[in-house]
Amino acid sequence: MTLKNIWILAVFVLLFSSCDECFEYSVYSEHVDDNKKNTTEKNIKELRKKNSDTFSDFSVYFLSDTHIYYKELRKAVKKMNSLKNDADFVVHCGDISNEGLFKEYEFTWNLMNDLHLPYLTVIGNHDLVANGRAVYKSMFGKENYTFTYKNCKFVFFDDNVWENTVVEPDFQWLKQELCDDTQEYTHVFLISHVPYWDEMFYNSFKIVFKSILEESKVNLCIHGHAHRPETRTEKLDNGKDVRFLVTGSIRERIVRRLDIKQDTVIINDVKF
Repeated sequence: MTLKNIWILAVFVLLFSSCDECFEYSVYSEHVDDNKKNTTEKNIKELRKKNSDTFSDFSVYFLSDTHIYYKELRKAVKKMNSLKNDADFVVHCGDISNEGLFKEYEFTWNLMNDLHLPYLTVIGNHDLVANGRAVYKSMFGKENYTFTYKNCKFVFFDDNVWENTVVEPDFQWLKQELCDDTQEYTHVFLISHVPYWDEMFYNSFKIVFKSILEESKVNLCIHGHAHRPETRTEKLDNGKDVRFLVTGSIRERIVRRLDIKQDTVIINDVKF
């Protein structure tokens, strides 16, 4: 190696050893900083500080499909922060990213971290593209999990199909959580990204999903995926009425707030 080449190499090493992150080796990076890992578990621990075994009125914000709409998400966070003591926590109903890329996850995490409230997430179909599942599991945690708050049960379920490497959603787990749980809850909420009537849900999956709902005590199913806000009530084959809420994309400049009371759940749209 010539003296000139040695000097060039020395300058290169000096320049790039002085910064923590000068460039990305790959857009498919899965490296998640320690402070961003296990976000779901950390936020649940935070919520447990003000949790109670008995029911009392509370509210939750729901948003979804933030994709790369960072400007709208920033404004939504600012709006929710301005409404002090208006809700207990926030739920993101999936499609945190657009292409499942680490940097997309990181941009969204940084914006959501500005919230004055804890937040929970469910995985969306776009979050499964590329190395998205690995990033999600490291940054947030399990795809399927439950959380109980003030005697209300929240069931978070990965029901994605097309981009999923799993043959079918884990309906056995869902049935166990919704139908085999003998505890009496004031309300039971099912949160998944894809509404069951979406074309992504094969007919066989729709039949299984509806049969589980028929056996369950679910009050309300909450979804993202469809980018327009929607609220509907459907009568199942056994005559049971189930309400469905689609949050809509954050691009619609709306977050949906549930005011959860003893005998009812009131849906409010908060514009920003």
